[in-house]
Order: sequence, then C-alpha cells, then structure tokens
Amino acid sequence: MENWSFKIARLWGIDIRVHITFLALLAWIWYSSRFQWLSVLITCVVFLTVILHEYGHALTARRFGIPTRDITVWMCGGVATLQGSAKTPKQEILMALAGPAVNLVLAGITFAASLLLGLLFVNHLPGGQVSGSIYVFYLMAFCKWFIISNLILMSFNLIPAFPMDGGRVLRGCLNLKYDVLKATSIAVKTGRVCAVIMALAGIYYDSMLIFIAFFVWMSGAREQKMIEEIERMRRIERGEATPADLLQAQFGNVGALLANMLQLDGNGAGHDAGEKPFPFPKGDMSDDGFIEAEFVAKPSVKEDDGEIRIVSVKDAE
Repeated sequence: MENWSFKIARLWGIDIRVHITFLALLAWIWYSSRFQWLSVLITCVVFLTVILHEYGHALTARRFGIPTRDITVWMCGGVATLQGSAKTPKQEILMALAGPAVNLVLAGITFAASLLLGLLFVNHLPGGQVSGSIYVFYLMAFCKWFIISNLILMSFNLIPAFPMDGGRVLRGCLNLKYDVLKATSIAVKTGRVCAVIMALAGIYYDSMLIFIAFFVWMSGAREQKMIEEIERMRRIERGEATPADLLQAQFGNVGALLANMLQLDGNGAGHDAGEKPFPFPKGDMSDDGFIEAEFVAKPSVKEDDGEIRIVSVKDAE
C-alpha cells in the first residue's frame, strides 16, 4: 500500500498514511451526497476512529516488542503494518482484541458524556417533555451516532474472517491446541466462508462489502503462504526438510510445481522416513533417485517489514 499512499502525520512514533483510494471514496461521497460537507465530515470522523482502532493494535504490539512501521487508511478501513509477528497465541489474541477494545472504550466515554450533557443542559418538564438549547440536542444526537458507529465497528471487526481481528483471535485460540500452520489453515478457510457471505450481502445491501470480501480472501491467502514459507524455513534449519521443502526453497513456485508432479508432499512423501533427502544431483544417487547425504540445504534469509524471503540456498556441511 505504501506506493499509493502519502504521509499526513506521525503520532507516538508511528507514521499515519492516507491511501489514494480513501481520497477516491471522499470524492465519490462528495459528488453523490446531498449534504456534501456534512457527509465528508462524518466519513472523516469514522476514519479517525479507525486510526485509533489501529493504534490499539500497534501500541499493544509495541508492549510485546513488535514495532509498527505505519498505519494506512484506505477506502475499506485501516491497516497497521507491524514489523514482526506475535510470538505466542496469547500475544496474538491480545493484539487482535486491542483494536475492538478501543472502540468499546470510545463508545463508553461518549455514552458517559451524553448522560452528563443531559443532566447539565437539558431541562426535564412534566409529561416527559424536555427543553434546552438546540445545539445541545444536536451534540447529543452526534454522541448517539458515534456510540452506535463504534459498536458496529467493534462488532464487524470481531467477525472471524481472517485476517480481520476476529479471525486473528480465532487463529490464536486454535494455536493453543494446534500448530500455527494448521491453525492458520482453519482460520483462512473460515475467513473465506465469511468472505463469500460478505460478498453476497454486498450484492443486495452495500457494495463496499464486496471490496472487503475480496481483501479478506486475498490477504488470508497471502498470510497462509507466508506462514507456510516460515515453517518450511524452520524445517530446513532443523535438518528436517523434505524433498518438497528443498525444491520450493531453491526454485520457488517452479519447485512447488515440480514437487507436485513428483508427488512429493510437505511430510516427506516420496522418500523413506528417517533419511535426509537432497533433491539435487550431487554425490552418490540412491535407488529412488535422491541423494543420501549428511547435510541439508542451508538457506540465506532476509527479513523485511515482517516478511521473510529466501535470498539463496547453500549447502551446509
């Protein structure tokens, strides 16, 4: 998102950026609304709430030693770019819940302020009638809208549509029982079901849901691929790599295709258990076409903004 966004502020050591799609949204609201300035102002207030929501994630992640590069506002919400990931399921659950918790706190504070306005500036007359300044009633109406908006934002983000907050909470809970790869796989599948439901709802109610559904589907797939890559790297470093792991580490998608053609899976299918397979022509070949060796491929890894990519794969004695 950085290529199509620009910085507007920096708060608590984190850049706030605006994506070009957010400006397109404001332009569409301006030209399609009868009350142009009011509609744009309300939209900006909503997205200010979204920024505070993302700061909930970012500041909680900072407590666990995970920095945040920036927070970007785009047409469907906000994204906090964390430069790392949770080290335990509990951390992931707390980081995911921090955003909705901000919305709940904002709703609670606004509700208290609304009650205070009613007590101080509204006169309660016999027969259930009230009197007071029209501006006070406007302000109380705004408070009611702001409370409802925050509660909706909180509830929507808790939908278990990975990688939304609810989906991350789901993965964190699953990770308490399963390994992170299986937990991510279940969370992504659940998120895809939610994405389909969102898309169908978007056809009949609000087209914005279709964009959010597309984001959920694509982002979930991307994160699952990243988790699979990290787990593959860990198996290689531990000397537990399978032929499929080494092929994909060396040749990427081509290696994955080749591993599939050779019917090699991530659990070592296609090779005898207990052996250390190395699928490249070096040394003495075994009967099944793989090389028996006392070494495995050692990857050179570069970590950039929380994403791991392979620079090269070298033999390690």
